[in-house]
Amino acid sequence: MSNDIFEVWQPIPISYEPPLNLIQITHYPNVEMIIDTNDNHQFKLSYSFHEVLAIRVTPEASRVDLSIPTQNAIQKYLGGSEKGPLTNFLFFKSNKSSFIDWYDTLPTLGSTDIHLEHHIYLMDQIIEIISENEPTVIQNR
Repeated sequence: MSNDIFEVWQPIPISYEPPLNLIQITHYPNVEMIIDTNDNHQFKLSYSFHEVLAIRVTPEASRVDLSIPTQNAIQKYLGGSEKGPLTNFLFFKSNKSSFIDWYDTLPTLGSTDIHLEHHIYLMDQIIEIISENEPTVIQNR
């Protein structure tokens, strides 16, 4: 069981209706994701290649372990009430991350000297990124 602690995160500066569609992900020269919303907005989230330390992409159905941390984060964000649909929250950061814990076990690597963030994107696939910084967000249309 995961002991991750998530918080709701809103890197995209407009409201949108789920689901979001991952149009493209590239790994070089920067790590970039192009995401399309249901209401015809498109965003590029761009990470500097040198600040990304790990990426994990998994099918949504295989990550049932994320259910409790995401639900807890949503409840905390909503102030403990059921003010909105729980499915409208698709981006999270982890304050206590088993992914960063795993990264810290790799030989000669680790986060003891740098600040790392674990970003979680829930779409048709789950994309997780360990980075030193948040991505730059550019609205394409």
